[in-house]
Amino acid sequence: MPPARDEDDPTEARVVSLVIDLGNTVLTKRAIGELHSIRNQKPELFKSVAVFRRVMYIFECHRFRLPVMRFVIDMFDKNVMRQIVLEEESDDEDDEDESQPTTAKPATST
Repeated sequence: MPPARDEDDPTEARVVSLVIDLGNTVLTKRAIGELHSIRNQKPELFKSVAVFRRVMYIFECHRFRLPVMRFVIDMFDKNVMRQIVLEEESDDEDDEDESQPTTAKPATST
């Protein structure tokens, strides 16, 4: 899991823990219910890019069924993915700009 930040909200940690529980078929139903209640109480957590990235890291490191992954991704606001994609595109453009050599202006003598 990505390194935990000192200012982590206990509810955010609970969301991450419940996502991990979704990988266990015995705990799935309870975890889904708790995730729904957290989303109703604190919808701002599901608009956070940081929380989304932590969840994606968990998906990357563990094995989940596709419907479970789809459920979790659909809980997040769609603008979160747009922010991530646009941020990465702007980073790629910045990298391309930096890799292109700049032409130096010839020195003029007076």
